[in-house]
Amino acid sequence: MTPCIEFDTRHSNGYSTVRWEGSTGLAHRKAYADTHGLSREELEGVVIRHCCDNRKCINPEHLIAGTQSENMHDRKRPGKKYMKLTREQAATILLRLFIGEGGSALAREYGVSAQMVSHIKHGRQWNDCLRHA
Repeated sequence: MTPCIEFDTRHSNGYSTVRWEGSTGLAHRKAYADTHGLSREELEGVVIRHCCDNRKCINPEHLIAGTQSENMHDRKRPGKKYMKLTREQAATILLRLFIGEGGSALAREYGVSAQMVSHIKHGRQWNDCLRHA
């Protein structure tokens, strides 16, 4: 496989973003659209999947069109880097936030988005951690 081509901007979910057709969009979707001569509108409802599992990659050779169901199935591939937090990890993140550690650093350490750490902090995700930790 050819090397990844990473685009530098980064959204809180780990994907690179770019201005595209008048608004901000995901850079890998634009790269796929440009390669295949498609507009943003023509990609409506299509999931652009990364064969390389690198959210910042915009190499068209690493991008394939598919469905959300296929994308979710990709998470189960052997060697996939997708990480789901355990209840204990979420509780530890919450405790470490409480004692003043930074959310961005915790997100990197646990392989999740800064948005997920924020959701834990504000009780929108894993809100039962305090009751069961």
